[in-house]
Amino acid sequence: MTQPNESIERVCTTCVLCLRKDSGYSNWTVDSQYLYCLAELNPALDGSESPWHKPTKELAAALDVALTCPKYRPGAPAWLDVEMEDVPRGVVTAESVSGYTDDTEAAELLAKWLNSQEG
Repeated sequence: MTQPNESIERVCTTCVLCLRKDSGYSNWTVDSQYLYCLAELNPALDGSESPWHKPTKELAAALDVALTCPKYRPGAPAWLDVEMEDVPRGVVTAESVSGYTDDTEAAELLAKWLNSQEG
């Protein structure tokens, strides 16, 4: 749903605190993409598969959480490719993933999310 006087649709995938994570065999063979809320405010979104075309009714409802989300900030979401060759191994810091987002808070939350995925 587009808000008055806004040029972009206010949905989770237009928020800087959204994460798009590609899945597949390599960066050349992406077969799916999963969505996460780095702010952990939308559990319905976490791990949802992003469709290549029209979203399902359930995903559309999850994306609309942005309409009332107190942390929504318009901008490009962080986007992790399949190979994640630019993500350091071991403990990830906000500085080490700053290339994935221009937003300081999003970088901190992305580092936290990546560290929680290890092991």
